[in-house]
Amino acid sequence: MKQHIFVALLALVMTLSLCACGGQVQPDPNKGKLPNGESDGSGESGAYDDSLDLLRQEMEGIQPYLFAAAWIGDGAGPLESDVREWAEGMSPNLCARYTFIKSIPDERVIGNGGSLYCVVPRDPDATLVVNRIVWNEEKRDYDIVETAYRSESGEPILLFICADMGESPYPDTEIIVTDSSDKSVKWYPAVLPIDGEGNEYGYDFTPYGDDMGWAGPTAEQLASVNWTWDSETPDGDYVIAEMRLEKQSGAAGGSVFFAWQYAGEDYQEIYEGRWTLEPDGESTALLRLDMECTGGVRYQTGEMPVNIEDSFPVQMPKGYEDATYLLISPGIGGTDLPGCGPTGITQIFYADYSVG
Repeated sequence: MKQHIFVALLALVMTLSLCACGGQVQPDPNKGKLPNGESDGSGESGAYDDSLDLLRQEMEGIQPYLFAAAWIGDGAGPLESDVREWAEGMSPNLCARYTFIKSIPDERVIGNGGSLYCVVPRDPDATLVVNRIVWNEEKRDYDIVETAYRSESGEPILLFICADMGESPYPDTEIIVTDSSDKSVKWYPAVLPIDGEGNEYGYDFTPYGDDMGWAGPTAEQLASVNWTWDSETPDGDYVIAEMRLEKQSGAAGGSVFFAWQYAGEDYQEIYEGRWTLEPDGESTALLRLDMECTGGVRYQTGEMPVNIEDSFPVQMPKGYEDATYLLISPGIGGTDLPGCGPTGITQIFYADYSVG
């Protein structure tokens, strides 16, 4: 998974439906001031930097946010410059608006190299834990390698994740945020966490430029790429789905192979059939799938065929040479892709250019 390109993923999650949540965090006029009266952000000496309070106010309202996160940039290997100067160079608009970022001290900078995020608990009394993790295939779960950071005072942090720049298919970091009411969420960057009903727990404050956003993919972008999806189920099972779209010469479509499985096991279902693609506005295309279950552990010879026949809205991020991510929404007829849950939710597929 190319997890280090965070911007494209965050834009998706912010479109999902939300539910109400109460509570207000009021600005603290003394928070952020240094003992000598100087500001801990930019501005005049003695001035109070309220950008952190304003961000926390942005997290209030109807959303059940427990934290905010912003992607700042990617940097392979250890940085040679100060991380705050590097962050300002990578995302000047972000650092200009949220000036507290430039004052995050070294003890709250975790890692050096990979994808850099700013993570901010909404509750100033929240507990924030950062664990480095590794996927254990035998357990089908993550092992904690080390606890890289822990705080019970809700301060913002600068966090590097995915130091291998996305070479591993699994995340290397988990973040646990627990507010003062004991509401807790575990987050594996880069996708912001949601529950089974589509409720968000993370607020995206990444500034998006004109070159960021979504576009309908072309048939050429979709074809000859192994598209993969993976997620952990509420029961702790790790599910993987893959889709291969082969393009027929001169046509906006061709043959499709779709399958899903539990990690380390055989395919549960295999589907084969045809696909076509047509535009649907400026930012979306419709991927038509007409396929039938033809194999897998759950397939029984001679049974009534299981067919998927629907048109699925699809999008890709602008601004990238390679189509790294593909968003697939439920079909316009209400169909969900086999094995991919929760139902009724837009799913993120990742491109593997080593296949096809």
